[in-house]
Amino acid sequence: MLLPTTIRSQGGLDAAPSGRRDVLAVEGGEINMSDGPKKPLNSLLPKLSENWEFLETGKAYWIGYTKDMFSIAAYGDSAVGPLLTLVDTTSVERARIGAIYTLHLIGINRTIAGRFMEKFVDSNARGAMLSLLKYPELQSTIMSLLTRDPWRSDVPRLFEMMMSTDESCWAIGCGLLHYNLANPPVDQELPEALSHLYISLKNANFRAKDPTENIEAQMHAALDSIVALKSDLIEVEQSLFEQKLYGYSWFNPTGRVVAVSEYLKTITPETDRFSLSYINLGYRIHYYAQEGKVYICSAATAKRRWIAWWLAYNKKN
Repeated sequence: MLLPTTIRSQGGLDAAPSGRRDVLAVEGGEINMSDGPKKPLNSLLPKLSENWEFLETGKAYWIGYTKDMFSIAAYGDSAVGPLLTLVDTTSVERARIGAIYTLHLIGINRTIAGRFMEKFVDSNARGAMLSLLKYPELQSTIMSLLTRDPWRSDVPRLFEMMMSTDESCWAIGCGLLHYNLANPPVDQELPEALSHLYISLKNANFRAKDPTENIEAQMHAALDSIVALKSDLIEVEQSLFEQKLYGYSWFNPTGRVVAVSEYLKTITPETDRFSLSYINLGYRIHYYAQEGKVYICSAATAKRRWIAWWLAYNKKN
């Protein structure tokens, strides 16, 4: 998975970005990304297929857009169609990811104005990103960007996408929690009793070559520990033990004893809008409470619950 920045430090100077166009926010300062006179668009697009890397920003919430992305984004809406064509026609994963981040850069008008908020202002770029959700392998990247500034107008299209495929759409299901929808069917408030049940977590080695493998192992071990509690208050869906659980998140509890309620809140985005972070899309695991019992479920089960919620909402309204 290509991540939007590499985290080297969390303790340095963290000044708010200036909010000027064509300036990349980085820890301790900013970088001018203006590339002088415009280069032809057809000479810039192939750059996204090369072995580019996100620039270092030092903070997980600032994206390390490349100078070529800024140069393409300077074409605004006229670059949207060619970027869509690139995603539709190339087999190079890096090019597709680069095109999506460039669409996002167009969407925010090449302006980075905050740490935990930014305005998406270009509806054409947003519509293009929503249309690319048809590719399951791109959904986590797209949803992680759309949820940085959720538009309520996205919601019908997100459910349309979920209902049009047999895929679990785990990233869309996680992303919906960022839209402040009333009474969501998953990841609700947990019963108080779960705060008195404890499990011991294994360490996840984030310095490993692929730290996601360690997080994956830790999550499965945590589920084993929850089952071992033999509590009548919790039921774990069996299919979870046979699935990949890692999703798109910078957060993971490690090496300590935690309450089951704390663990579940950590691995799934909380529904409180002010607690949500756009660097924590979530994992492929959810829970729901029913008649005093908590069911830990798969993304597929969460999807079915979301669709039932949506159909009931539309019937009522």
